[in-house]
Order: sequence, then C-alpha cells, then structure tokens
Amino acid sequence: MIKIDYKIETKLIKKLLETENITKIKKRKLSHKLIFKKQDFADIYFFSGNIQKEDEKKLQNAKKIVVNSNKLKDKLIEVFDFESSKVEVIYPSISVKTFNETQKKEFLEKYEISNEDKIVLFTAKDFKNSGVKEFIELIKKINYKYTKFVIAGNKRQISNLKFLTSKYDFGNKVVYLEDFGNIDLLFYICDIFVLPTQKKSFASSIIKAMYYKSAVFIPRTNSASEVVDIFATMNRYDDGSTPFKIDALLGRNEDLVLIKNDNFNIAKEFTLNKNYSKVMTILQNV
Repeated sequence: MIKIDYKIETKLIKKLLETENITKIKKRKLSHKLIFKKQDFADIYFFSGNIQKEDEKKLQNAKKIVVNSNKLKDKLIEVFDFESSKVEVIYPSISVKTFNETQKKEFLEKYEISNEDKIVLFTAKDFKNSGVKEFIELIKKINYKYTKFVIAGNKRQISNLKFLTSKYDFGNKVVYLEDFGNIDLLFYICDIFVLPTQKKSFASSIIKAMYYKSAVFIPRTNSASEVVDIFATMNRYDDGSTPFKIDALLGRNEDLVLIKNDNFNIAKEFTLNKNYSKVMTILQNV
C-alpha cells in the first residue's frame, strides 16, 4: 500500500485516492503522542504553499515530494539540502470541456462583439491582488482598433469596478460579466488572457487559458511563468511594456495564432489524466 499526504486536496489527489493501492496517511492523534507511538510518514508528500513547522518532519521523512513549480522545488532544496531527485515537479492539473464555434458565435452575438474583434480577457477570484487595476490601465493604453475587453467576476466585484471605471470613456469596448457560469467558455472565446497578479502561487487559470488556445501574459514573480514564453512574461505586475506587446500582437494575427497553438501544445501535457500518469510513474520508483 502506497501512503500519500498532502496540504491541499486537489482533483489529482482525489483521483489518486480512488486507486486501489493508494491511501491517505492517517492523522496522528494526541493519544499517539502521549504514548510516544512512532509517527508514520508518507511515501509521497504533495507539498504546496509556505513551509510551516509541522511540514518539516513530513518533508524530511517522505520518500518523494511532489510540488507544483520549479521555484518551490528550488526553495525546498535550499532550505533542507535535499537531493534534487527527491523533489518532483508536476504542474497543476486542469479539467477541460469541449466547445464549438456555434457556442462562440452565440456569445459574440449576445454581447454584440464583431467577428473582426480580438478579445482580451481578465478574470479572477480576487480582483484586487490579481491585478484588475493594472488591467484597467492596460485598456487605456491599447490602441488596436478591433479589440473588446471582457472582465468576469462576481456581482460585487463587477459593481465596484463599473463605479471605478465610470470616469473613463471606454464606450462599448468593455464587456462586464457578473457571475458568468461558464468561465471555461471565456477562455475558449478569448484571444489573450492577461493576469497581472501580485500573487506568487501558481495561477492554474494560465494553463487552462493556454489549453483553450489563448495567448497569456503573467508576471515572472508568479510560478505559472515557468510554462509561459519569455515574450509573454511580465517583469512586474505593472510592467509598462505589456500594453505595447499586446497591442503589437493584436495587430499580427499570424504571430498570435502561432503563440496560441504553441500554448495548447504545452498545456495539453497538464490534463488530469496525464498528470495522474506522471504520479503513477513516480510511484513505481518509490
């Protein structure tokens, strides 16, 4: 029986626990501590986030550690002096849906978006720290004529944003979506997804956008930048060169299509089933 432990129960973890010979390690009870019962440790520890005191023994005693970025791997090796082979990197898994051009056409008609228009998307659970203000600044600097900007969030986020942007003369070039139920469809229909986030943890929405053939822009401080081309990597969340890069890309359709296809070829390696197979390969060597 293979024993695993984790900080966050992801879709990949759930799928692993459905496998017959894989089980979650039992949490140590207080009574076990009182009688000095030997602590049990996992064969594989799926680690994410910041290192806390209770993580140290688990990390040191696990046979293998799986993390979701090379940045986190480097950090663990630096702090604990682990051999590189002990820490494996598996980027976040994505579950994807199938869409067709009819659904895209219906969306464009509903929101009065022309087929000529290129769509630049922003969506996040945390607008403030994910860069909505920087996205608004970007809108002001994009000059490409046939551009629509789509911003999707919950009702409160969109209401606040409409109030903040009322002083700008955006006209009909911005589409605000409240509680839109199918975010995957937005990734499918958009041409460019921009996430000028200040967060460092891996933004899995980047991989999802890439899978649906969007060009993406993300700051290098976010771990998701590891899967993104240098051209699409922002130096900072407020990188002043980003609007000019996007403007240029919007006007060069051949380059945009090339980036979209390259992104899809990268992201298809991170589907849930493929990541499951990667873990099973690791298990063979435990």
